[in-house]
Amino acid sequence: TELAVALCFASRRPREVIVHLRVEAVVNLPLQCLAFLSAGFEQSDYLLPYPYPNDTSLNERVDHRYMVGASLLRRLGDSVRVGGHVAWARRVSSLPLFSYEGLRYGLTAEVRP
Repeated sequence: TELAVALCFASRRPREVIVHLRVEAVVNLPLQCLAFLSAGFEQSDYLLPYPYPNDTSLNERVDHRYMVGASLLRRLGDSVRVGGHVAWARRVSSLPLFSYEGLRYGLTAEVRP
């Protein structure tokens, strides 16, 4: 079992500051399976007023994003893993049109050298 925690501060553009916290865990399971679990939080703080709902109206914008995900993979030999994943994310914005919530799922295949 492995556990990793990452906290980073970044600025993607001169007008935005991001705080990102992510926790990940890898768990070895029976039958050559691995479970990957993750959770995260992100805050984007826009330093300059944002044009919303039109270009003549400027508003403060702060976004909070919450994320949770899990993958279950089965090892096939030393370098191949096959499985599935599911991830949920929710962004709450001070400007309502930028808020969203959604679930993603699918199949995963990895080839490791």
